[in-house]
Amino acid sequence: MKKLLSLGMAAVLLTSCGGTPGTSRSQNFVNLLNDNFAFDAQSTFYVAKSEPNSVTPGFVVVYSDDTGYVAYDINNYNSGQSWSSYTANYDFQPVAVYDTYNDGYETFYYGSVYDRYGSYLGEYTFEQAGEKHKDLAKVQSVKEKYIEDKVAQGLSKEYGLQQEGALKIAKIYTKLSKAASKGALGRSQDQQLAQDLFHTDAASLEDMYKRAQQNDAADYNALLAKVAPEYGFESPEHFNAIAAKILK
Repeated sequence: MKKLLSLGMAAVLLTSCGGTPGTSRSQNFVNLLNDNFAFDAQSTFYVAKSEPNSVTPGFVVVYSDDTGYVAYDINNYNSGQSWSSYTANYDFQPVAVYDTYNDGYETFYYGSVYDRYGSYLGEYTFEQAGEKHKDLAKVQSVKEKYIEDKVAQGLSKEYGLQQEGALKIAKIYTKLSKAASKGALGRSQDQQLAQDLFHTDAASLEDMYKRAQQNDAADYNALLAKVAPEYGFESPEHFNAIAAKILK
């Protein structure tokens, strides 16, 4: 039943990268970008997330109409360096930001990170640490909310669910994904999934599903009919489109 974690809803690995905050390096670096690559209004870069006070120090997120949002590693950058000197010393390639998320207080930027040699390092989150997010536990809470929203959007698109029902399933996914990241897999996860998603125990659920595969589907169909309305599925068959993928 661990397949809930692989229904096209792979968890975004949200990690931070260390570094030494500066005071004016962000703007100085953007000036360097503009000196080398800005030829008109569309190509002019602006600071979107500066380096100081960020929970991802060492990166600056910039924006131009031509490139969109891009995060640059400036851990080893010193004000006044040339572009060739900068590129000879950076640890991470420029990061194309593929998504943003605003929680009403600040904006979070997400991108796939590669080191200077092209090795993939995972998904990074770049966020400005304002008053609301000085506590890293609160930052983690926002990240989890981001994942829930993205999973719910995917469920709505693929299965035609209303947002409320899709978000209920997304919350279960996020809970199990968080447990999986801590190594809490196995039978306990199956039990948690059975209880949270189907409101029954894992042994009974597995038994009903196995019997359904042998043309004895009365109990399994009754369970789906009971639970389906909670998530906004139009019918037990509609719910089974997801349930069967999880239980195989």
